[in-house]
Amino acid sequence: MSIEESGKPSIIRSILLTDDPKKLKKEWQNYRKHTAKNLTWIFPELVYKGARKLEDFKPLFDTKNNHGQLLDNLKQLSFYTDIFSSKKWSIPKNVIDKELAEIILLSARVLSNQDEGIDSEEGLKLWIKYVKPVWNGEMSLMKQAVIECYKEAAKLGIIKKEMVGKMENFI
Repeated sequence: MSIEESGKPSIIRSILLTDDPKKLKKEWQNYRKHTAKNLTWIFPELVYKGARKLEDFKPLFDTKNNHGQLLDNLKQLSFYTDIFSSKKWSIPKNVIDKELAEIILLSARVLSNQDEGIDSEEGLKLWIKYVKPVWNGEMSLMKQAVIECYKEAAKLGIIKKEMVGKMENFI
């Protein structure tokens, strides 16, 4: 559940940037869907495999990937008992072992250990100011808008100054 909560800010940022009613409806559906909020749970695995730049994290949002659904299924089977059409019971202790639980907990710890910063009310206002004009446009313009957003956020004390350099290196 912590992973799901950690997945909400990026969806909220998308909601704030979306004007099209159909796309806005879809974003609100994503906000309510467990699977859409679970997408980042593989973040630590990607880092372990060498991901360091924005482009390296594309698998998080690859629509062909089912890792959000996988985590939701694991959650359901690990927390709740159920009986299936085959008349077999799902028993949590038979689904998840200590190693898998530790992997999921590591993801939750990493994802929940984020500074509010850009996701604060003041930060989100800057996000709209800089990113909305280029939203869903050319990637280079979107990247530059994010950097400019971070620069002003640092100047206003919303985020630490070193976050600007980290974001520049990341994107």
